Amino acid sequence: MVATTTCAGTSGSLGEDAPGKNKAEVYITTADRQQSFNHITQELSKVSASESVITINPTVRYQEMDGFGAAVTGSTCYNLMQMTPTDRTKFLTETFSDKNGLVISAFLLVVPTFH
Repeated sequence: MVATTTCAGTSGSLGEDAPGKNKAEVYITTADRQQSFNHITQELSKVSASESVITINPTVRYQEMDGFGAAVTGSTCYNLMQMTPTDRTKFLTETFSDKNGLVISAFLLVVPTFH
C-alpha cells in the first residue's frame, strides 16, 4: 500500500475554526489496485503525540541498512526531459550526489519489455 498525506492542525497559528484543522487528506493505492489513488479525509487523533514515547538506544542494533534507493521508470524519464536543463541537473544532483545530495546508494532502472 502507498499512502500520501497532507495535514493541518499541528500549528499553533491555526484557529479552532481553521479549514482542515485536525484532519488529514489521504490518498491510498493498494498493490491489488482495489484502491487506486482513492482520496479520504481522516480525522486526526485528539491524543497528543507527546503521550507516545519512542526510546532509541544507539547501543542496541537489530539490523544493518545498506542504504536508500530510487527507481527510474519511463514516466520519470519523461518528466526529467520536461524540466529545463538547469532544473534537471539540480534535481539529479540533489538526488544522487554523495556530497550535495541524498546519497542514493541503490538504483533500479525499469526496462520495459514488449511482446
